Amino acid sequence: MAQLIESRYATALFELAYETGQIDRMEKEVVQLIEILEQEKEFMNVLQHPHLTQEEKVSLLEQVFDNHINKELKGLLVIMVRKNRQAHIQGVLSLFLEKIQEGKGIVTVKVISAIPLSQEQKNNLQKKLHTSLQKQVQLETEVDATLIGGLILQVGDKRIDQSLAGELKAFNQHLHTLQLV
Repeated sequence: MAQLIESRYATALFELAYETGQIDRMEKEVVQLIEILEQEKEFMNVLQHPHLTQEEKVSLLEQVFDNHINKELKGLLVIMVRKNRQAHIQGVLSLFLEKIQEGKGIVTVKVISAIPLSQEQKNNLQKKLHTSLQKQVQLETEVDATLIGGLILQVGDKRIDQSLAGELKAFNQHLHTLQLV
């Protein structure tokens, strides 16, 4: 349900930015807003505080962001607070950025590896993904030593697990499904 809510708001914001010709401006403001919300986690806690009225929360939003973000973006935040959906603000903003990247033909691929990848490995992987996806690829890398070896690739909601830990887990599940006679 949360994903549906976030998708609807992000789509509406994207369409508004596109129709008004403000995609680049809105993208910059959303990136800045995400950074602020990540740095000031207490602000999001205040917006979700049950003892504050919606009008107090809206007033706070208007005071904090007045003249710092465009009226359309501020309007979205106000609507989300009035509908008690402030917990989804960061998700909506992230999805909005994904829609912009998608519109530009750029796909973000999250790569999880057991050890840090060299720049050459990243470049080779990026080229192979570009060829198979037919899109410009932006890599986000993460290290997880529990994988033992191999990679996990995440493209949108698709996850490709080519890690040794993943293969061992799959093998273990396969063994449990075998029935010995």
